[in-house]
Amino acid sequence: MCSKALLALTAFLATVNANEYAELPSDCRDEIPLHMLKKRISITYPSSVLKELGRHDQYKDHRCPAWSPELLASSHIEDRSISPWTYRFNKDPKRIPESIPEAVCLCRGCINFSKMKHTLDCTSVPVTTTMQVYYRTSCGKHKFRYETKWIEIAVACTCITPKLG
Repeated sequence: MCSKALLALTAFLATVNANEYAELPSDCRDEIPLHMLKKRISITYPSSVLKELGRHDQYKDHRCPAWSPELLASSHIEDRSISPWTYRFNKDPKRIPESIPEAVCLCRGCINFSKMKHTLDCTSVPVTTTMQVYYRTSCGKHKFRYETKWIEIAVACTCITPKLG
C-alpha cells in the first residue's frame, strides 16, 4: 500500500515539474553551468596589465603624456611604446567575465623619434583580439540562458600611417 502511494506521489510530482518547465527552453537554468563557472574563476591577467591598472589614476583623464627621455627607461611596455596606452575595465554585469581590462590609446598621434615629440605624422590605433564570453538572458521565472559570443577587445596600441587619398 505504501509503495503504491509513493509511486502515485512520484508520478504527481513528475507531472507538476514537467508542467512547470514545459514552457521553458531546455537550456534554461537557475545557476551558472560548471564549465562557465570554471572559466569565470580561472581568468587571470598578465602582471603588466594588473600593474597598469594599479597606476590607472595617473592617467585618469586619459591625456597623452608629454614625451621625455625618461619614458624610454620605464619598465612598462605601454609607456615605452611610440603609441602609449593605459587600461580601463570593460564591465558588463550580464556577461561572464563581468570585467575585462581593455587598452585605451592615450594619444591621437605617435612619438616621432627624429623630432623627439608627439606628432600627427602617424595615427595611434588599438590592436584588438577576439575573446569568447557568455551573456545571460532571462528565459523564465528565475531562469537564465547563457549564450556564447565573441567580442573584440583592445589589448595594446600601435602606430599606422594615415590613409592616402
